[in-house]
Amino acid sequence: MSRIVLDASPLDTGHRSRGIGRYVSGLIEGFGALAARGELRHDLVLLRSGPTEPDLAFPAAPYPRRAKREAAYMHLENLWRLDSALPPGTDLFHATSMDGVARRTPWVATCHDLIPLVLRGPYLLPWELSAQWFWRRYARVLRSGPRRVIAISEHVRRTLVDRFGIPEDRVDVVVHGVSSFWFGPDTQTPPSAPSEPFVLFVGGFDARKNFLGLLHALTRIPARHRPRLLVAGVRSPYDRKVHARALDALGPLDVTFLEYVPDTDLRWLYRHAVALAFPSVEEGWGFPIVEAMAAGAPVVCAARGSMAEAAGSAGVFAEPTDVDALACALSSLIASPALRAERSASGRAHAATFTWERTAREVQAVYERALA
Repeated sequence: MSRIVLDASPLDTGHRSRGIGRYVSGLIEGFGALAARGELRHDLVLLRSGPTEPDLAFPAAPYPRRAKREAAYMHLENLWRLDSALPPGTDLFHATSMDGVARRTPWVATCHDLIPLVLRGPYLLPWELSAQWFWRRYARVLRSGPRRVIAISEHVRRTLVDRFGIPEDRVDVVVHGVSSFWFGPDTQTPPSAPSEPFVLFVGGFDARKNFLGLLHALTRIPARHRPRLLVAGVRSPYDRKVHARALDALGPLDVTFLEYVPDTDLRWLYRHAVALAFPSVEEGWGFPIVEAMAAGAPVVCAARGSMAEAAGSAGVFAEPTDVDALACALSSLIASPALRAERSASGRAHAATFTWERTAREVQAVYERALA
C-alpha cells in the first residue's frame, strides 16, 4: 500500500477560510467516506502545521513552520524544508495549494487558478516583487515538477495548457464537491437576518469580484423594487474607503456589510436570499455558486469559464461587466416567485451531483496514474 501525504497545512493558515481550505476539508471528508466503504487504496497521512482536530480520521505528520505565513514566504520555506518534513516512506506528496512544492519527493499538484498571471493588474503591481517572483516561478514549476497536475475545472485546464504550456497529458480535471452541510436544515436564525427581501454577495473585493459593478447594477433597478444587499466578506481598510466613496456617489442604496459570517449563518442567508449575486469576471471554480444552490438560493453569475461549469443549466446568467444585463437578471428573480422557486429546485438538484466522495475517488485515480 502506497503512502500518500496530503498537505493539510492550509487548514492552519489564512487559507482556512478561503477556497483552498474548503478544498482540503472536502478532500478529507471524501477520503473518509472512501475509507468507510473500504475503497481507500492508500495509506493517507495529513501534513499539518497546527493542532490536529480529532475528527479528521487520518494520522497527521507535524510540520512546524518558522517563516511568515504569506504564500511567497511559505513557498520559500517549503523549498528547503518540505522533503525532510515528510514522513519516512512517503511515496507521493499531494500539494493542495501553490505553497507546498516538493523538490525530491514525487508529487502531484492541485492548481486552483493562475489568476494573478491571467489578469495581472492589481495582482502583480511593479513593486510587489515577491508576488511576481512567486507566481511566475509557480507556473514554471508546474511545467516539469509534478507528475500530475489536478485542474479544478475545465477552464483551469485550458488555461494551464493553452496559456502556460503545461503538457496536456499530465493534466487531470477533478472538480470540487459540495458538503452535505449546505443541504441541511437551518439550526438557528442569525442575528444579522433581515426581515425584508435581500440579495446576497459572498466573497472578496478585489477587482475581478466586480463588487462595484454589482452596486452600479442595483442602481438600474427602480427604487420601489430594489432589494437590500447583504455583503459577507472581510474588507480591508482600503476596501472600506473605496466602498464608502462608491456608495456616496451612487446615491441611496441599502447595503449592509456583515464582514465574516460563520457557515451556519451563511447557510441561512443563502436559503432566504432572493438570489446570490456572483458578478465575478474570473474564477478557478466558485464555491459560493454550488454552496448557495445546495442551500436553495437562485444564483446570478457569468456564463463564462468555470462559473458556467459550476452553475450548469441551473444558473441565471448575465455578462458581469454589463450592468444593465446584471440588473435585468436580478430583476427577473425579484419579480417572479415562480422563477425563484424553479431556479431553487434545479439548483439543489444540480448541486447534488457534486460530492466530495466522487472528488476523492477521482483524485485517488490521479495518485495511481502518478505512481504508475
